Amino acid sequence: MTPLVSVVMPAYNREKYIEESIKSILNQTYNNFEFIIVDDGSTDDTEKIINTYKDKDNRIVYIKNEKNMGISKTRNRGMDEAKGKYIAIMDSDDISLPERLEKQVKYMEENGNCGIVGSGFLSFSDDNPQEMPNMRPIDNHNIKLHSLFCSPFGNPTCMLRKSVIDENNLRYNSKYDGAEDFEFFHRAKHFMEFHNLPEFLLRYRIHGKNISLKSRAKQAMLSNKIYERALREIIDEDFYIPVFTKLELTLPEIKESFNTLGEIPLMKLKENCPFSRKEISYACGMHMKNITDRMNLPNKYI
Repeated sequence: MTPLVSVVMPAYNREKYIEESIKSILNQTYNNFEFIIVDDGSTDDTEKIINTYKDKDNRIVYIKNEKNMGISKTRNRGMDEAKGKYIAIMDSDDISLPERLEKQVKYMEENGNCGIVGSGFLSFSDDNPQEMPNMRPIDNHNIKLHSLFCSPFGNPTCMLRKSVIDENNLRYNSKYDGAEDFEFFHRAKHFMEFHNLPEFLLRYRIHGKNISLKSRAKQAMLSNKIYERALREIIDEDFYIPVFTKLELTLPEIKESFNTLGEIPLMKLKENCPFSRKEISYACGMHMKNITDRMNLPNKYI
């Protein structure tokens, strides 16, 4: 029987966490799935742990890259192998709550216009196990407004409608590794509706290997390229008002990245723009607050 859901999980040197992640999928209340785990050339005991569970559960499909290919190519390889009607994204250090697949399948089956459904998630760390709630906008309009300056989903909470993904040749772009999910959603939003379930269906682990300071700078620069692309799709570039004229930031790479945007045009929108000036101005302000808060950087508008 062809599985209705393909869970795709890339893994690279995750011996410390992957067992808990695997268990969280195998113990789902929904059972009609295949579990595709793609090992991106791990050098620790990741492969050994995966094979231990593969020998016990025939829903696991194990694929190993001959060499390390990076997150985008590894995730794409799993998506290419997927046989299900839906693809559930999963990361090898996170924990899906037991009813995640059941609730997302039910929603997708009842909402044929939805191409991607995510959910809220609970952030935690080994040093601080207290869970911090993170809820994204729920309806299509507000999710896409949110996506002008921030990723609209927690990527490992997402379930994708495979037919829409395949019909529009949507895969992750390795040139954006570090912000590949945000760039994927930027392209996907043109072909489908985005929804988020108003509940927490995943525990998202924060640890030292998530992202380094250097990676934060790279991620910020890549993200700002996506912000600029998104804005140019909806505004008339003949009229500008200065928003980011000069920033004093701790990391020079991030300062350079923000200055790439220069003056953001807000006042004159294209006729087909789905957002009001007020909405875009609000999103712009929230972006600046969120990025500086999240990165704990001093900033000054001059």
